Amino acid sequence: MVDPSPTTMDQLVISKNFDWKTTKDYQFTVTGSSNHTLRIASASGTVYHKAFLVKNVPYSVNLTLPSYEKSIHLLYNGQDITCQLSKTVISYTFSK
Repeated sequence: MVDPSPTTMDQLVISKNFDWKTTKDYQFTVTGSSNHTLRIASASGTVYHKAFLVKNVPYSVNLTLPSYEKSIHLLYNGQDITCQLSKTVISYTFSK
């Protein structure tokens, strides 16, 4: 029988399916409507990536983000777009 309240690490029973990874990989492709700086940031304001977008040229970047992040902000030319991190490939085109 498994002890319901282990007191040492040796007593812990960890599922074979448990994911120990604390990060997740994402691919972003962002297209801007003008030449301007893009920042990819958390809700708390931590900037994970910064790039200069050239008008109508798709920009792609692979980022490794903390697995606790459930959404990310695309900050571009005064706009703040929230993207849910429900899939690993994220595309967005700014129209203004």
